[in-house]
Amino acid sequence: MLVAHGFVSRTIRALARQDFSDFFDWQLGNGELLKLMLLDRLPVRLGQMESTMRNL
Repeated sequence: MLVAHGFVSRTIRALARQDFSDFFDWQLGNGELLKLMLLDRLPVRLGQMESTMRNL
């Protein structure tokens, strides 16, 4: 279990979904859980993530 809130939970969610469209609108509520399933590999290359983060 990872305890995260604010920017950290938003970033994890956006990277997992490969979608930053609601990055600044979405927020994890008090006591809410963000459930994620880990797969074998991350389907995004690190370079793609870095360029996406720079464009925010």
